[in-house]
Amino acid sequence: MDRVVLDTNVLVSAFTSPSGVPGQIFDMWQGNKFILVISHYILDELERILIKKIGLSEDFVLERTQQFTWLAQLVEPTEVFENLAEENDWPILGTAVAGQADYLVTGDRVLLNLKHYGGTPIVSPKQFLNEKS
Repeated sequence: MDRVVLDTNVLVSAFTSPSGVPGQIFDMWQGNKFILVISHYILDELERILIKKIGLSEDFVLERTQQFTWLAQLVEPTEVFENLAEENDWPILGTAVAGQADYLVTGDRVLLNLKHYGGTPIVSPKQFLNEKS
């Protein structure tokens, strides 16, 4: 079974637009189509964005993100220093490395321009969905 890292922007989109492509990918994970690899860095960023920028209730967000720690594979990101990526993206790449991910799914143009990192393909949500559907 594929091991997949969903970047924070994909997870935020899955929460805010459940019928969109990221929401469909999230449904695939819930249907046991792949193993979700996640880190505390991604979870913390997800919580911050959903609460402070999107305005979802803290209780709702914390309850949902706690489920990730039970249902996904939680890893500690490997330290990564990639001069072609922004520093705040390094932990995302490090999560993919630590989790031996088969895919990193992101909407981040800088990461998408890398095309792969450490043998992990970096793909858009639409590319992932088209390949796995």
